[in-house]
Amino acid sequence: MQQIKKLFYRNGKSYFSYVMIPVLFLVLMAAFQLDLINTYWQTIILLSGINGIVAMSLNLINGITGQSCLGQAGFMSIGAYVSAMCTKLVFDGFMTSGFSSYLFFIISLLIGGAAASLIGLLIGIPSLRLRGDYLAIITLGFSEIIRVAWRVIPPAGRAMGLNTIPKLSTLPMVFISVVIVMLVLRNFTNSRFGRSCIAVRENELAGETMGINTTRIKVLAFVLSAFIAGVGGGLYAHMMTFINPDTFNQIKSTDMVLYLYAGGVGSFSSALLGATVFSFLPEVLRSLGEWRLVIYSLSLVLIMINRPKGIFGKHEFGFMRYGEPENIHMKAENSGILSSLFQKLAYRRRKAERAPAAGKGDQ
Repeated sequence: MQQIKKLFYRNGKSYFSYVMIPVLFLVLMAAFQLDLINTYWQTIILLSGINGIVAMSLNLINGITGQSCLGQAGFMSIGAYVSAMCTKLVFDGFMTSGFSSYLFFIISLLIGGAAASLIGLLIGIPSLRLRGDYLAIITLGFSEIIRVAWRVIPPAGRAMGLNTIPKLSTLPMVFISVVIVMLVLRNFTNSRFGRSCIAVRENELAGETMGINTTRIKVLAFVLSAFIAGVGGGLYAHMMTFINPDTFNQIKSTDMVLYLYAGGVGSFSSALLGATVFSFLPEVLRSLGEWRLVIYSLSLVLIMINRPKGIFGKHEFGFMRYGEPENIHMKAENSGILSSLFQKLAYRRRKAERAPAAGKGDQ
């Protein structure tokens, strides 16, 4: 056991998560290639990864910067439509081989993300001077404006939407995108700009007093969040191969908020895990018919009542902390359901170990 521990712990840092990322990828690839997982569940796995990307982008606004956004579906739709139009209408003649198809697919994803970030900039400059419920209402309104706008744009198929989109969102593309997004968000959060976002969240007035341009920081976070949500939308379009304006209605934005807060707001890892759990849960309960909606909703109510920090709290994967271990104060603040369970088991084990010693002392 000590030898195994030495493989993952060096110089006070944990490298377990660094090893588990390629292991998980290889396991999923083997399961996909050998058809150990049918096509239906393969789609759910890819969908959970895409939902995780968008939920993590929302965490940058709601969890790190402390603002309220309900418009991620709008940014998803921009990334989905723009990237789909690029692969279907613009780059179609150049996508003649596997390599060129994925090369232009990546370019299309970046163009879709850039378009979403541009709209995010135009929305953010006037709206981010507000805060709280007012900001949430504005982002909700802009999301609906974007959704309705796709109904009158001819290249986007108007109300009929776009079909026959190339199916290019494979497991490697989605998995690598999730990892890259997590690394980008990790580095951003630990940068000067990320620390400024945290300062805005903790006390905006104090941040302004310290010389932080709070409006600029909020707009920067909003633009980066919109870019990542746009990339997620592009992956979604090239997985489903069909999109229409109603695909990105307000329910989609609400789902992203649900994934974030049920998983654990303030943590990118918890947002990803929350999206994974609640993408799978409706499908696991599908055999129960209409009762699955009752159980799904009831589980959310119970989580919010009993675990306001979310299922996984504010814990981050080891590589999101650069391998640095959490101290006792961080563990207490970040504890989720699993951590609480392990703490209770450890407490009971210590109590059981002390009981025989106390009995011997009495004798």
